[in-house]
Amino acid sequence: MLFHPNSQLDPNSILILRSSRLGDFVCAIPAFSLIRKNFPKTHILLLTFQSLNPFNWKKNKEENSEWVTLAEELFDEIIALRGPEILKINQIKKLRHRIKELSPELCFILPFQWQGLISKLKNLFFLKCLGVKGNVYGWRIRRLHFFKQIHYRNGENVHAVIAALEPLIDYGLINSYN
Repeated sequence: MLFHPNSQLDPNSILILRSSRLGDFVCAIPAFSLIRKNFPKTHILLLTFQSLNPFNWKKNKEENSEWVTLAEELFDEIIALRGPEILKINQIKKLRHRIKELSPELCFILPFQWQGLISKLKNLFFLKCLGVKGNVYGWRIRRLHFFKQIHYRNGENVHAVIAALEPLIDYGLINSYN
């Protein structure tokens, strides 16, 4: 088993993983707000980076540490990595040490719209490498990317805000987004 679930109802710490750029980050603010609202005394760490795909690093040169401040009051701690920093072994060691020190009882991977299976698996592997042990929400596949056109034709296009809320529905924080 990749992660071992535990039933911590009132966690001491939460890790939120959001890999995205500015637009996707803004669409996740309602999810960030709901997490903070429901866990006002919990230490919440946001881990964000542009992408785990090195091919995106050259074309996405914006500094995500600047726009992350749009929602900084919702977090107790923010770690914003830029693309190439993910490959630096010392950076990963420091990050792993911090995550193990925090020992999050709950972890949300807030997906972006049409995030594919490979991307979600990379996020899960990344979290496992960082030492996250249990209660991970946001890895489920609801729509397959290669059926995107069929979903559009059937009126099943999910807005990016809704995609970011889906892990909160899985956890039971909200009932639905209708």
